[in-house]
Amino acid sequence: MVQIPDKHPIIVRNFREGDTEALRKLFVLCNTGDGSPLEEILKSNLKDPISLICYSVFALGQYLLVPALVNSQGASMRAILGALLSFAGIGLFILVRRYIRKAMMEYCEKAFRTDLKDVNEYYGEGNFWIAEEVRQDSDGTHSGSSQIAGYVGLDYNSKAALEDSTRSTAELRRMGVSPLCRRRGVGGMLLRALISSAKAKSKDATLIEPKSDRLEGGGCRRIVLSTSDFQPPAIALYRKYGWVVEKSVVRRPLGVFFSALNLRYLALSLDTAT
Repeated sequence: MVQIPDKHPIIVRNFREGDTEALRKLFVLCNTGDGSPLEEILKSNLKDPISLICYSVFALGQYLLVPALVNSQGASMRAILGALLSFAGIGLFILVRRYIRKAMMEYCEKAFRTDLKDVNEYYGEGNFWIAEEVRQDSDGTHSGSSQIAGYVGLDYNSKAALEDSTRSTAELRRMGVSPLCRRRGVGGMLLRALISSAKAKSKDATLIEPKSDRLEGGGCRRIVLSTSDFQPPAIALYRKYGWVVEKSVVRRPLGVFFSALNLRYLALSLDTAT
């Protein structure tokens, strides 16, 4: 267990079944709230080709509409066409933003149907960590209430892990820190717990949940992860703890009219990790 002093101390512990609902709510918040990937994507979308089309349609509508209104020709075909184009530009822009939000919610819902549906079943006991802010009364005693401040999992059976022919790779997944608890070292606490656990299991492969006959002998020697340029604070944190970028891949998951998504794949060697 890792703990840091604060008005409300934060501890890192293994996931418990009672955390499920709170974890799901925080997962949505981390992906759609303040400082989230969704917020960064929406900012980037303001310069996307589809947004430029919206601006152009609206501008053309105003070009036709305003002079007609100034010249008291409000019922003219020019004015009607200008109004329609103006509303079309605004409407299309709103639909685009809703489409992006819907895509992010679908991403969250997919997580709830897969690995976050039953965390201990998917990750195995002891391979998913929760950072918990323990609320205290003014006299320092436990108030009985707490909130989840962050989470992270280590997947020994992900696609990236299974593709390693040496059978010695695990994947860091679902890293997130509550917007209410950022700048308190929560991310670092979670990573230290994860690395410490992986190192311990690398010395004894029998400690790893035997969902497959992998990780023979030497156990986990390498931790990989994937993230995007929409999460610069996360990339900086991973690099601080020794992860290095192995490759970058450009994709357009939302279509050609949207900005490209630059995915970064990072790896940490447990032989050199501090």
